[in-house]
Amino acid sequence: MDIFKPGPYKYPVRSLLFSILLLSSQSARAEDVVSVDLSKLRAFTSEFAIKSGKSFEVCTDLEKGTKIDWWYSSYQNLDFNIHHHVGDKAVYAVRKRETATDEGGFVATSKQNYCWMWTNKTAKGAELSVKLLVR
Repeated sequence: MDIFKPGPYKYPVRSLLFSILLLSSQSARAEDVVSVDLSKLRAFTSEFAIKSGKSFEVCTDLEKGTKIDWWYSSYQNLDFNIHHHVGDKAVYAVRKRETATDEGGFVATSKQNYCWMWTNKTAKGAELSVKLLVR
């Protein structure tokens, strides 16, 4: 499936991705959290800067059973996780330490707001490229 070719949707996915890229890069500077609606967009791709000692999250509401392919890359080693919250407690589905590039698949185990989170524990800022795709 080529997500960049027009499909059955009213607007081509690439136009939506470009719009989200602009919005999310602005939001990322202000809040360090970007919320996306993957139930409508079906794909998200962007690049972000993470300062030393800071974290960054991409969060989305998912229905139980939703499958997401994810990929990220950075020149710095980052801590990475996929989590959701139950009350004040974070429940982790995936946890990785000090990785610059990784990819995988994720299946939502319940209807939740899930977050993909990267933490930069290095002394330098990090550039991060992210792709999320609903299967």
